Amino acid sequence: MYNWDLYPNMELTPLLNKLMKAYNVNVIENPRLQAFFYALTNDATVIAYFYKYLFEIPRPNQLDPTFKTFLCTRYFPSYPSGHAVVITAGIEFLSLHFPAARPQLERELSNMKRARFYSGVHFSADINYGEELGRKIGNYFWTMMNQQKDEMEITLIHLEHQIVYLL
Repeated sequence: MYNWDLYPNMELTPLLNKLMKAYNVNVIENPRLQAFFYALTNDATVIAYFYKYLFEIPRPNQLDPTFKTFLCTRYFPSYPSGHAVVITAGIEFLSLHFPAARPQLERELSNMKRARFYSGVHFSADINYGEELGRKIGNYFWTMMNQQKDEMEITLIHLEHQIVYLL
């Protein structure tokens, strides 16, 4: 169980490290996977905040100042949930890369959604749209990483032939 009140990157890093260790990610793949993963979480954050300030939908305690939340509630728009966008993007990306881990990762996502809703930080619509947006971002980055991998393999094969030709 993770502390779903931290920044999403801080919450996802232990999951990433745990999976890389469990699946013996090699020294070549490790930095590449981390680079894409952290680019994904940073870009997902930017996208989430773009939409937050586009829609400017208040949080529950901004609509009713007497409403008490159980987690620290930041004073910026609620929709979409930044946690839902970033964490879903990360979990979708990791689930595509480590398919056998999907059930465990989906449980973590479910825990985060419940924690953010029941603590009074977000409305369910904030979390649902954040999850939808996050899945699209996670899929996009995973596809991009694999396309780049295919291009790198073609380049390496080409370079190997060039080196053989030079010898």
